[in-house]
Amino acid sequence: RDGDADVVELAEGRGCSGGICGSRGRRPGGLCDADAAKSSIFRRHLIVEESDYAARGPSSDGLAPLTADGAEASYAGAALPSTAHVVLLGDSTLDNGRYLNLAFGEFSIERQLSKRCAQRGWDFTLLAKDGSLLEDVISRQLPLIPVSVTHVVISASGNNLLALLNDMVSANWSVRSLHAALWEGLRRTAALYREVVSKLRDSGCHIAMCTVYRPNFSDLFFKSLATVALRVHNGRLEAICEDFDCSVLDLANILEGDEDFANPLELSTNGGAKVVENIAAFVGDHPVLALRRYQHNPHLLSTEDDAFLPIPDVFGFGVKCCSTRRQSGRVYSNRVVTSDLKQLNLKLAGGPLGRPLVFSEEQHCWREA
Repeated sequence: RDGDADVVELAEGRGCSGGICGSRGRRPGGLCDADAAKSSIFRRHLIVEESDYAARGPSSDGLAPLTADGAEASYAGAALPSTAHVVLLGDSTLDNGRYLNLAFGEFSIERQLSKRCAQRGWDFTLLAKDGSLLEDVISRQLPLIPVSVTHVVISASGNNLLALLNDMVSANWSVRSLHAALWEGLRRTAALYREVVSKLRDSGCHIAMCTVYRPNFSDLFFKSLATVALRVHNGRLEAICEDFDCSVLDLANILEGDEDFANPLELSTNGGAKVVENIAAFVGDHPVLALRRYQHNPHLLSTEDDAFLPIPDVFGFGVKCCSTRRQSGRVYSNRVVTSDLKQLNLKLAGGPLGRPLVFSEEQHCWREA
């Protein structure tokens, strides 16, 4: 930035910024101890002038509607958050507490992630609700996303697919119902999911989308049907992730056996632990200061290596183009979990939960399938 001569000299490798360490001692790399420390911070993060940060005040935790017009104004004016704030959106995949034996010490994804966030100094908000369709995510959950959000994890559309299965059963597997569900229904569900992600991108936060896992049905026909439908649906979700440069939590490959399920539809403590470990990896890999909303903030200076290191050019033109920039979206499919997320814990499990949405109560037959 103009006027920050010490930062400019440091970035260009011209030695000590002066007046910081009170000496001209050098490290082997040419920097004094103080500048070496500052250089490390400079290269890893973004520099925020303290007076500018103080003038803007602390970040707001108030809730604001996430609309196409209002989002830009609400989030653009938010102060730089001091820590990650993780928000979970979606259905019972992330709100699975009602299907666990809490009295026995099993604990839900909400409790598991709360523990992990407390360990790492992150904030956490659960907006996912058991029984939610994509329409519910848009109408009930998006408007409640806090302004201070930095990372969003969404696992949705599974109930929309379950509704399509109900339609085929009700129609006695007629050819028309199969076409309506497996062709039009899947296409319509993917289009609605794209709309959700498009709205989330307005917030400028890091986004991770979960692929839909195959229910743990025992019936071979339903297993085969789910495999075929989910292959098509998850392929479309991955395309959405690529289009919006979102990360993927590949639950379809993470969850692999009976121990990951509390019933054919819902995740157990073990399955939830796998989800939480991958969420933690996603948050850890995407720092707050790399948020899209800060990339053009005049108070911040980007310090990615591509931004300030010398770039070779040919005839005065840089050899790099936008297509060579590193994408932020990654795929997470780790199946290994630490024991602290799986051990029974009566204190952590919590008490009874309230009723889910009506759609969830109507699917009880599938949980016994």
